[in-house]
Amino acid sequence: MRCPELREWMSLALDGRLPAEARCLLEAHIAVCPDCAWEWERWQEIGALFDGAPTLEPPAGLTERIMARIPARPRRGAPASRLAAVALGLAVLGDLAALAIVPSLAAACATVAASQVLPGALAVLLRLGLHLLRVVAALAEVGWALLWASVRSPVLGGMIIYIAVALAVLAAWVRVVLQPAPAAAG
Repeated sequence: MRCPELREWMSLALDGRLPAEARCLLEAHIAVCPDCAWEWERWQEIGALFDGAPTLEPPAGLTERIMARIPARPRRGAPASRLAAVALGLAVLGDLAALAIVPSLAAACATVAASQVLPGALAVLLRLGLHLLRVVAALAEVGWALLWASVRSPVLGGMIIYIAVALAVLAAWVRVVLQPAPAAAG
């Protein structure tokens, strides 16, 4: 064992919480290492100071008095965090669904639109829907590429985490700034 590891055990030994086997290793090391022996003596001197100190109990009802002074306020963060988690989950599922479904749906729409069997207004709507599906597919591919790149690239992943943290800090700051001032007790 090295000195730094054994020095961590000194506090446990002083409190009587170090297992017997580890205590034997500590004592054997202290016997041959003058630096650790000197430090162990300091630990014991400090421990002796606390051995003679009286133990004070907090006054009765302290917790209740403190809790009574803290204003009751409903938790507002929990629903927002659940909503954010649901939104993120839906975005990921939407991306996956768009990658799987949209291309085949777009191909079917393109085939029907190319057949020119539909009347004019319906054909225009079908072509508009086809363009919308292509935009959704492109956005899904971009989202998927960003997600994949953030997993594969530590730099991009770090940037995404940094942006998320910055947005969270900004949201917390806005919450604090827009929070109404507490009513004066009087």
